[in-house]
Amino acid sequence: LYGREGVVTAVSAEWESVELELDNGERVSEPVASVDLELAPAQQPVGANRRLNATLGGMVLRPELNGRKVRLLGWVGSHWRWRVQLDQSALAPLSVSPASLLALGWEWE
Repeated sequence: LYGREGVVTAVSAEWESVELELDNGERVSEPVASVDLELAPAQQPVGANRRLNATLGGMVLRPELNGRKVRLLGWVGSHWRWRVQLDQSALAPLSVSPASLLALGWEWE
């Protein structure tokens, strides 16, 4: 799968595996820990972008970030972490545990 592009079509309830439809139409199932995902904005017919957002919570090493809103950029399966960008911030993207993401939801820009 290295370097191949596709779309996530399903995620197991326990977040153990993802089903992907690759750019050539092939469907595969892979362990979550073996894939890296980049989240691309979903397009509405009118051109508005949809973003996947969350609120940080339970951050022990950076407690000042708890309660801050973030935009999910991608999943790094080998590290079992989400790459996120703080809203309204010029800081570099952060790597956070799934347990630190609360109130996950989609938002239209």
